[in-house]
Amino acid sequence: MQHTDAHKPVILTVDDEANILKALKRTLRKVDAKIIAAESGQEALDLLDTERVDVVISDMRMPGMSGAELLARVRADQPQCSRILLTGYSDVADTIQAVNEGGIARYLSKPWDDDELRQVVEDAIRLVRLEHENKRLHQTLASHNQALEQEVAARTEALERSNFLLQKAVDDLADSYETMVDLLANLGTMPNPEPITTGKKVDLALAMAEALGMDEEQKQTLKHAVRLHRLGWNALPEKLKSQAYLQMTSSQRQQFEQHPVYAEALLMSVPKLRAVGKLLRAQHERHDGTGFPDRARTSGIAQSAQILAIARDYYDYQRGRISDEEMSEGNAADAIRADAGHAYHPDLVKVFETALPKVEKVAASLAEVRIDARSLQAGMVLSRDLTTSQGAMLLNKGAVLNETVIATIINLEQRSDKTLSVYVRLSEGTPK
Repeated sequence: MQHTDAHKPVILTVDDEANILKALKRTLRKVDAKIIAAESGQEALDLLDTERVDVVISDMRMPGMSGAELLARVRADQPQCSRILLTGYSDVADTIQAVNEGGIARYLSKPWDDDELRQVVEDAIRLVRLEHENKRLHQTLASHNQALEQEVAARTEALERSNFLLQKAVDDLADSYETMVDLLANLGTMPNPEPITTGKKVDLALAMAEALGMDEEQKQTLKHAVRLHRLGWNALPEKLKSQAYLQMTSSQRQQFEQHPVYAEALLMSVPKLRAVGKLLRAQHERHDGTGFPDRARTSGIAQSAQILAIARDYYDYQRGRISDEEMSEGNAADAIRADAGHAYHPDLVKVFETALPKVEKVAASLAEVRIDARSLQAGMVLSRDLTTSQGAMLLNKGAVLNETVIATIINLEQRSDKTLSVYVRLSEGTPK
């Protein structure tokens, strides 16, 4: 079977009337795709044996094999193929059969509306290609995992962290969703985790969202997007993960600029995180339309994605991830202001300037104490992210400790032979 993924998408039109096939070809001429035709169901199946097809458009009424029967066969032979039914009849039973057995994506009445048909076909092609990209990404991730398995000794602490999080999920099912987000976030930042910086990015992004009056669902989606903003990096070569963007070559930038697409494709299979995936795809778009991967302008960029970009870049400037020169807090803020109207919407830069002092003030005034693991007590609340000595995330700040979690922390400290820095909020009865 010829594989066409690297070439134009393929549309197969099926109708026993030659003039209808010609009309379909004229209608779809504006669609960037290869169009092939068959005058019967059997001829269509013969073509499917030799060529991979992205979309099949079939008439319902044909001699020998109906459209419903053909689409059912297509579903069995090429399940990735999107199926569209054209019918000039009001036969409800046949339409129901096509939906149930053929798994059609849409059905349209004849005569069709040209614009509607083109739109339906273009939507079907995008969905099929996104599914292909998702599968390819999973294969890429599987390949990376094989390479990681060869470095077991160097990744022992990362495995212990994963076991810690998995144990936490078993002990407290109510936190399983947040734990999954943490696991994905850690995967995206390996082997150079930055949980402390990421926590600050979350604080700044949420402060901006609060100033804009976003609702709780929007803020939760934004929070997860900031936590997962490096998820797509897992499909990048290791060298690019530590290289400043402005120091990359043209070919390296082309590779790097695909990571938002990888992130969205990966999260498509998780319904609760699809909205997060859209923000991750748009996080590098710019106000002036020069961003990537879609070159969208502000009107086409979600406000939350623009907030993510500002919070990310403010701290990335300080860590040298953008210009390869670490900046002070003041210089990083100046860099954000300088790009108002270019990278960022000017109004959002003003919101950033208002929110930033509030975040710094909250961080400075937080009453906390560093405490030995064996002195921890159930009910204590973490005032900072709990990380390993190498900076890998264990628990987010704000987590409430219970007996099981405390026992796991003590066990991990004993096995690693390294003291963990545990900071908890000061309250009545907290040892000082």
